[in-house]
Amino acid sequence: MNGSTTRHYLVISAVIALSLRAAAGQCVPQWSAAFPNCPFDAVTSIFQYDVDGAGPNPPLLIVGGQRQVQGAPPGDVIATWNGSTWGTVGSGLIGGPWADVAAMEAYDEDGPGGNPPALFAAGSFNSPGQPNYIARWNGTQWSAVGGGLTSYVTGMTTWDPDGAGPQRPLLVVSGSWFIKTWDGVVWTDITQGPIAVPLSIVSFDPDGDGPQPPQLIRGMPTWYGEPQVQRWTGASWVPLGDSTNGSFIDARVKVLLVVDPDGPGPALPVLYAAGRMNSIGSIPIRSVAKWDGVQWSAVGFNIDVNDEVMALAWFDEDGAGPTPASLYAGQGMNLSLGRFDGAQWVTVGSGFSGYTYSSIAISDTAGSGLYVGGDLFAAGGSPARGLVRWGCPTCYANCDHSAVAPILNANDFQCFLNAFAVALPYANCDGSISVPVLTANDFQCFLNRYASGCP
Repeated sequence: MNGSTTRHYLVISAVIALSLRAAAGQCVPQWSAAFPNCPFDAVTSIFQYDVDGAGPNPPLLIVGGQRQVQGAPPGDVIATWNGSTWGTVGSGLIGGPWADVAAMEAYDEDGPGGNPPALFAAGSFNSPGQPNYIARWNGTQWSAVGGGLTSYVTGMTTWDPDGAGPQRPLLVVSGSWFIKTWDGVVWTDITQGPIAVPLSIVSFDPDGDGPQPPQLIRGMPTWYGEPQVQRWTGASWVPLGDSTNGSFIDARVKVLLVVDPDGPGPALPVLYAAGRMNSIGSIPIRSVAKWDGVQWSAVGFNIDVNDEVMALAWFDEDGAGPTPASLYAGQGMNLSLGRFDGAQWVTVGSGFSGYTYSSIAISDTAGSGLYVGGDLFAAGGSPARGLVRWGCPTCYANCDHSAVAPILNANDFQCFLNAFAVALPYANCDGSISVPVLTANDFQCFLNRYASGCP
């Protein structure tokens, strides 16, 4: 895969943001395609980045994308979305047609030092005069990461090899025939021999707050008989359980997702693996499997095994409503987003249209929302370009998400004041990215939005 290779993307992201009031009301989730003038033909990654760490400014929504017009001049492949308009991320990252930002991660290079985590963006962007394939943004400017990389990136995660021990966490990057770690000073190659291109990478702590350190897990294609899911021992890659595939041609694990289903409750985290598979070990599956730390199991059987699950997300679509948080899966060629109801996959709303391949990221700017990005042309009956959202309606001025008339009332003013006081992303009404992000302009912006009412 290279800069001239045609690729299509679907990106799903879900964040259960802090509630804007003590108890959010129940809502009826719906699709929204209200992301006008998206600068990309396809949205390939989404991330929420907090520029000043524990400081007072709210996080920013960062979107990576791709232009799919052969022969077009190089252009920016990364942008911000503030809830109403698109903006730039510093001087941007420039790439030609089909170049993209495939993965983003926040990583703290100086550990207990005074600098907040920087944003690392990686993909296939490659232009003169800038860092290529991977770059670091400190909230002001982009810079190179050591000697950089020499080929495109497929995934990125932060991993702490010894958990609560003295070792510093590492940034781990997977890409074209390599896996490397960055400790803030040097790159270390942990590829270990000839392998296929690793497609996904994640840190998984099987015992939660227990004594075991987190494990580094990679998802693989089976081009050379590799197990589909593998664990790093510190010296080599070994299968995670029996993760071989049967006779299915071109099986692969495209995405890995770690979920702690009950948050601070007693249940342990689980690992989901998805892609194009019909078995994992001796277990028949249909493209999605779950690892509970001991064994693999299937997750639903009504996905077309010839299609490919390209993205996973864990999301509560109706807030305080009766639908519990669930696993969502985005598929490539059958143009659907599915929610697992505990027994089978059900289509989300009326679905969307577009030809898509995908990766996954985490994002939200106002309340709870499941964001879907890719080569998307419509969602919920409305035209779309690149990015759509599933969740509670997002009338900005309805801060408390009330569903009883009058929708807009004095409670929304109090809700906005509360959000501003604790620097929630929602309070950045005017979408500014210069420091300080939250200013008196946001109050005037909210008043204007309130006066305009809800559609």
